[in-house]
Amino acid sequence: MIHSHKFSEARILVCGWKEDMGNFLKSAINGHEPFAPGAVAVIAAVDPACFESMKRENTALLNVSFISGACDDETVLRQSGAAVASTIVVLADESRPGARGSDIDARTLKTVAAIRSINRSARLCVEILDERLKPLLLDSHADEVVCAGELARRILGRGSVMTGFPAILSGLLSGMEQGTVYTARIPDEYQGQPFDALAAHFQESGELLAGLVENAVMPGASRSEAIREALKTPSVSRAVENLLKIKKMKTNVPVFNPGVGYIVPQNALAIVIGRSALPHAKRSKPYKRDPMDLPAARTLI
Repeated sequence: MIHSHKFSEARILVCGWKEDMGNFLKSAINGHEPFAPGAVAVIAAVDPACFESMKRENTALLNVSFISGACDDETVLRQSGAAVASTIVVLADESRPGARGSDIDARTLKTVAAIRSINRSARLCVEILDERLKPLLLDSHADEVVCAGELARRILGRGSVMTGFPAILSGLLSGMEQGTVYTARIPDEYQGQPFDALAAHFQESGELLAGLVENAVMPGASRSEAIREALKTPSVSRAVENLLKIKKMKTNVPVFNPGVGYIVPQNALAIVIGRSALPHAKRSKPYKRDPMDLPAARTLI
């Protein structure tokens, strides 16, 4: 059953429920330009009254729409605008009290399969509990895969030997007034230029360039475009060699502080630490991924 606004123009669709759903949604939409009613929607198997109560406590979420139903139901997904969404987030769903981790992950995999059956171009971000299931998500063309338990262990491990490390990450990700971390588009004139030139460009507006995300999956950086470039050679053996390189190419590869002489490649994003009040024109935006992209390695956290 659908509640609230229409969803035909949804840009962001969130599938699943968390105990701290209000804070999660505020974090997900923080920094986005003001969105119209129905542009952000949530599908969850919870009482609609629970969602409306959460919105009343979080005025920033008043335009977020809600669909009460199962996230792995294709009919519900279509009604929610999943076919036209540019970004879809699949959470490790906590809407069923007492559900085991394996049951939650199984439903996540079913949801991802259902989403890809009706939308192969949306950016798909998935939360998983068991990191051993990451290969299955890669086969389902997930773009970003986060294993919350694994990430927490890494942060805790670093915190045990580096004072303040967990607090640093928390501050950067929460969008504090003192600053936040984000990815930004790189102006065309700085592609192929030294890293220090790009750093100076961001420094002019008080931003710190921390590194690059190479082979970023975004408009103009799809594998299908790379394939077309690889086939432009008259040599068949060279074309095959180029295609094999593309097949092995990893996407969304972070490169931190590469050095002043490092050349900024094409199809990269800037990793920036700057003020929270970032002009929206700079911030990297959700994309429509080319359905022809090969199902090679995606970003894993």
